[in-house]
Amino acid sequence: MKNRALGWWLTAIGVIALAGFAAVITTRTPHDRSQLWNEVGRGLIGLVIVGVLGTVLKLLADAYQEKRRLAERLDEFRIDKYRRVVEATNALRKAGTLINANRSVLTWSNQMLGLIDASNQLRLIKHEIQLSSDGVSDPPFRNYPYIVWLLETMYGYTESLTKDFGDNKKRLSELQRHAEDKTIGDAERAKRQADLWCKIRGLRSVADLLAELDEKEVDACVESIELALNADPPLSNKEPPPSRAKYEAAERLVLRRIAEAALGTSRVAGR
Repeated sequence: MKNRALGWWLTAIGVIALAGFAAVITTRTPHDRSQLWNEVGRGLIGLVIVGVLGTVLKLLADAYQEKRRLAERLDEFRIDKYRRVVEATNALRKAGTLINANRSVLTWSNQMLGLIDASNQLRLIKHEIQLSSDGVSDPPFRNYPYIVWLLETMYGYTESLTKDFGDNKKRLSELQRHAEDKTIGDAERAKRQADLWCKIRGLRSVADLLAELDEKEVDACVESIELALNADPPLSNKEPPPSRAKYEAAERLVLRRIAEAALGTSRVAGR
C-alpha cells in the first residue's frame, strides 16, 4: 500500500511539473523557447548518464553480493565437512581408548556400533561432495575426486572393523556370559575374563585399533597415498589392507584439501 501511494504521488508531481513546463513554454519568445529546450536537453542527457551509471553500479553491486553469498555458502559447506570428518575420527579414537580401558564385550560392542554410525557419516559426506560437484562450474572442491578417494579409504577401514565385529560378536558374547557365570568362584571368573580379553584383543581389527600409532608409519602412508593420487589413473585404494595408519593418513590429507579449498590455495598444482 505504501509503494502504491508513493507511485501515485510521484505520478501527480510529474503531471504538475509537465503542466508547469508547458505553461512556461507558452509564455516565452521563440528565442527563449529554443534556449529553454537546449537546457532541457542537457538536463535529460545528464539524467540518462546518471541513470546508466546508477544501473551499472547496481548490477555490479548485486553481482558482488551474489558472489559473496555464494562464497559464504561454499565456506559453510566446507566447514561442515571438515567438522564431520573430525567427529568420525574422534569416534574412532574414543573407541580404542574405551575398549582398552573396560576390556569387555559390552564396551567393544557399543563402540563398534558407534563406528558403524561414523562409517555411514563418512559415506554421506562423500555423497554430498559428489552431488555438490558433478557438473557444477564452481564446485566447493575442485579436487573433489581425490577427496572422494580419500573418504573411501577412511570408511574402508571403519567398515573392516565393523565387519570383524559382525563376524565375532555372537561367539564372544557367549564367552562373556560364560565368564560372568555366578556359580563359579572369583578366581575362575577372573581367569575367564582375562582369557576373553585376550580373544578380543587378538582380533586383527582390535589389535590394529589398540596398537600405539607410529607417526613415521602414518607419514609413510601419507607419501604412499599421495603417490597413488598422482598416478594416472589413480591407483586402487583397496590395497594394502585397511589399517588405522592408512586411515589417519587419509584423514590428514582430506582435512588438508578441505582447508586448501577454503583458503583458495593448493599444495598440488592443478588441484
